[in-house]
Amino acid sequence: MIEQATRHRVAGDWPAACAAAGVRVAFDLAAVAREHGVDAAARIEDDLRHLAPDLLRWHLPRSTLRFPSSALAPNLRLPLYGDGEVVPDRTPVLRLRTPRTLDGPQRLVLDVGIAHGVVGLPRYLWDARHAGELRERCGGSAERAPFFRPDGTPLAPGELPAGRPVGDPAARTEWLTGLDNRGRYLEAWHAAGLDLDRTPRASYTGDGWPVQFRRSVDRLPVALGGLAARVRRLQPTGVRLWLLPRGSWYSVAITAEGQVRLADEDDRKAGTELPDWIWRRLPDLDLLRFGRIGPDDLHPLVRSALFPARPAGGGPVEPAPLHALRVRCRGEWHRLVMAGGRLHSEAHAPEEERHELVMGALGGAVSGCFAALRAWRTGQGRLPTPLRLQRHDLLQRARHGDTPGVLRFLDAGFEPAVRDGGGKTLLHLLAWLDHEVLLDRLLAAGLSLDDRDRAGRTPLQVAGEQDAPALAAALRQRGTR
Repeated sequence: MIEQATRHRVAGDWPAACAAAGVRVAFDLAAVAREHGVDAAARIEDDLRHLAPDLLRWHLPRSTLRFPSSALAPNLRLPLYGDGEVVPDRTPVLRLRTPRTLDGPQRLVLDVGIAHGVVGLPRYLWDARHAGELRERCGGSAERAPFFRPDGTPLAPGELPAGRPVGDPAARTEWLTGLDNRGRYLEAWHAAGLDLDRTPRASYTGDGWPVQFRRSVDRLPVALGGLAARVRRLQPTGVRLWLLPRGSWYSVAITAEGQVRLADEDDRKAGTELPDWIWRRLPDLDLLRFGRIGPDDLHPLVRSALFPARPAGGGPVEPAPLHALRVRCRGEWHRLVMAGGRLHSEAHAPEEERHELVMGALGGAVSGCFAALRAWRTGQGRLPTPLRLQRHDLLQRARHGDTPGVLRFLDAGFEPAVRDGGGKTLLHLLAWLDHEVLLDRLLAAGLSLDDRDRAGRTPLQVAGEQDAPALAAALRQRGTR
């Protein structure tokens, strides 16, 4: 997605870049000019030419309603506006809408609307011209990001500041983060210019206020450096109380003057959620610090912003398709082989496989090779770890609309009859993908139009739920009931 969207953006074809990144453009520039004037339309068109929709998708917050999940936080309406954080009233701006549900296609919608003094998504998160500002916005200096050298190699523990640094923003971020991580949260928040009020509110009826306060503050991955100044800059919005995050039992309330307290029920009713990009530490830096990813796993614009001295890399390596693995079966080690669009056991004849799987469907016990085959084709039961990881990778690609990625799996010989834990086949997931490319190939591989998932839904019913009329028509044309 990143490669395709970047290629179109550099060529000046912003509609194709949006399409490659799964962003639907729901407006017409001529209509914008008629309604808001030629100058407003020209400004929006200039933003579109430099919009990096793949970078925008990279930075969007993920859902915290289900863990683990890579789904985008649903039902967000985010204005894309300048490098400031407050949008002047009556200004026509680009607006982004995230998916309606966690389980639906992860497509985004871009339209134009009038801003009403809300907090916008800063340019360094979506405008290719400003992507380099990310390093300083996440607490870094002009030379390096916190905890790293300019080439992306991590600092040794002895190179981190032991006391309050002066004149180095990256060292200050490291010092504040270190205080917070070592449990010295009072000192860290006060040093950041935020006043922690640990006095229980009159409406609070629970026990153990100091303990709950500490737990709540400790749970939040707060970017302490510069947070107080950013919150005070939001005063023109008229909002006097922000929550980070909203709706959680460990929500923290922060006033426009920088006073912080544990949110009670009154705060949750009156407060407005402070957007993630203002208060949360950059997730990329945390993942890098703890070794979960490497610098070359980052979006190219993010990598060059955080590590300006690092040479351009080739990007993450695609996972190698699984072709064979060993399974303990009947006291011996047998090989399961994935080839020719079918997962099968080398130690058992096809007739024996079919017999055992039928017996399992009727309630009989299956084990070894047959248990793995049954779990692959029904979504029920335990899969060997290598198979489980590759199934997860394939289904994640499907749910994020990666049609070329799914095709690479099928071209490598993967059996398309795989099902997820809910019993959905790839036919059920076509609303997330390009059905014109995949539908006939899946039918030729033997998948049934009328297969039902564990909730009893056919692919046609799922297409209806996901508002995919073109897919529904294609399924009916090919004979689904």
